[in-house]
Amino acid sequence: MNIVIKSLLLILILCLNFASVVFSASPCRKGVSGRLYPCNGVHLLGNVSLKDFEKFSGFQIPAAGSLWGYVDPKDQREYALLGLYGGTGVVEVTHPKKPRIVGFVPRVGSFAKEIKIYTSTDSLAGERRAYAYSVTDDLAPGDSGIQIIDLSSLPDSVSLLQTDHDLEYGHTLFISNVDFGTGEKLAGLTPYLYVQGTDKGGIVAFSLEDPENPNILGIYSEPVHDIYAETFNDVRVKGCASGHTPCEIVFAWGGANVRIIDFTDKNAPALLSKKGWPKPGYSHSGWISSDKKWLFNFDEFDEVDHRLNTRIPVMNISNFKRPKLRKIWKGPTGETEHNGIVVGNKLYLAHYTRGLVILDATNPKKMQEIGFFDTCPNSCRGAWGVYPFLPSGSILISDINRGLFILKEK
Repeated sequence: MNIVIKSLLLILILCLNFASVVFSASPCRKGVSGRLYPCNGVHLLGNVSLKDFEKFSGFQIPAAGSLWGYVDPKDQREYALLGLYGGTGVVEVTHPKKPRIVGFVPRVGSFAKEIKIYTSTDSLAGERRAYAYSVTDDLAPGDSGIQIIDLSSLPDSVSLLQTDHDLEYGHTLFISNVDFGTGEKLAGLTPYLYVQGTDKGGIVAFSLEDPENPNILGIYSEPVHDIYAETFNDVRVKGCASGHTPCEIVFAWGGANVRIIDFTDKNAPALLSKKGWPKPGYSHSGWISSDKKWLFNFDEFDEVDHRLNTRIPVMNISNFKRPKLRKIWKGPTGETEHNGIVVGNKLYLAHYTRGLVILDATNPKKMQEIGFFDTCPNSCRGAWGVYPFLPSGSILISDINRGLFILKEK
């Protein structure tokens, strides 16, 4: 056989089987990690493939979706919770070079697209309990609603506590006023569960006073895709409704702009402003800076619709009624960013076919790329979600075709 044809067949076989290949920990050297992953300043610690989840769960799993992380306050063990087509996988990543699947909660025929964590302490018994909330809009018969997963028996097991049917479906969700590592409430604040893109409205706010039985407090009807919620108690509350001090603001993405909503009164959310940017595609999601002065917006389709390189519109939010577009960061390629999270002065992006991309956001108007790890070096759909809050410094990435990656900056 011609050597060229042999080489092409070998490449084809590698591409077809790559999703099931698990590489051991590998540092980033000379721009590559794990033999095949292009990188810069980011090392591969561990990987759990879709095949690994299939072996554990007994379910066929063709794709992964979003993810979240959790550090258990009682023993400091670290976990990744991965939304999968077929259910939610829970992986202990305390020892990232030896990740261990510890649980799987089925969502038969549906995509567990979005997951968030809340940790509650019973004031009478003093008992701490941790919950994961999962939603999907990829409905299968009999599998609608918000799944409430009990994490309190970790590291031994996880279990489905119940499915709340106040909503039939939801595209994304967010829990406000909590520590994003432990899920515990922030001092002096009240956590709320928000579900976006639902059958009842664009945003549905739930009380978590009884975390096992959340109840609806209010609805914002205009369609939105994703949100970030933050409580403010500075001069900006003058722009909120009268008496709202502190003021809970919801930044909501969808369509061609971002909406800034005063959600302090859950029964009467008030739209304060809308702001867009030139040549929009689809306003997908976003995150705020650590000093709460800047808003980073992730437009999912502008690169494709307008044949542009990656863009991130950056807004100053010193006035909720008049946010100002101050800069549009432009990346080196035309790949699309999906979801991003800010920790300290760094912006971590799940960048679809570029994998993980890290930007120095010390000056939001002059961001610079300082690292990346390409989870998708061959043909695939790429990185969906990123989680950079683990105390160990491990960075979690969900790749649609290749499962969970555990990475670390050098």
